[in-house]
Amino acid sequence: MLTSIDDSETFADLGKRLSHAREHRLKHYWDDKYPNQWTNHRGEGRRWPGGRKRRYFWGLTPEEYEIVSEVEERTGAELCGVGASRVIFDTYDDLVVKLPRWGVSSVMGDGIGQNHCEARAWEEVGEWPLLPVVEYHPDGWWLAMPRVKRCGAVEPHNDEPIDRIKRELEGMPNVRETDVKRANIGWDGEEWRIFDYEMNPLY
Repeated sequence: MLTSIDDSETFADLGKRLSHAREHRLKHYWDDKYPNQWTNHRGEGRRWPGGRKRRYFWGLTPEEYEIVSEVEERTGAELCGVGASRVIFDTYDDLVVKLPRWGVSSVMGDGIGQNHCEARAWEEVGEWPLLPVVEYHPDGWWLAMPRVKRCGAVEPHNDEPIDRIKRELEGMPNVRETDVKRANIGWDGEEWRIFDYEMNPLY
């Protein structure tokens, strides 16, 4: 169980090392010869080592791959997803664990910040349509949620779950609703819920 001291400390150690791995790999791309800042199509400023190419923003670095293998060996969990800010593992205990990747901001890969935001959102809202945060590390090194079946796998052509969750979140100004999409919605056995969310920074 993740609630055991051993697993909590193990995931914390692995989460910390995973976060540091991408930062270490990308540190030399902060050199002045690389255009590290740009403006996206919405006119929003963005920063990333090496600029628009966003090296290792989605894909894992070689060092991260090594740590993923170590997570599986040490905990018995299995890799089930890779995002820009976090790597997700299935614990075979009806839980998934989100380990953070390094990033420069909440919208540019900061997995520790994302874990903190998700935990805070659940603590403040604590109800549907958010998927519960079961446990999380106080320093953001891991966060656990119930396992769900993704909307895209269960209802690949049904937009009703997305529309329903969007309508509900319109009445929750403290939760950012920009990530309501099929890839972030899952079926928990009773309800469709969003499992990737965060607090609205303006709240």
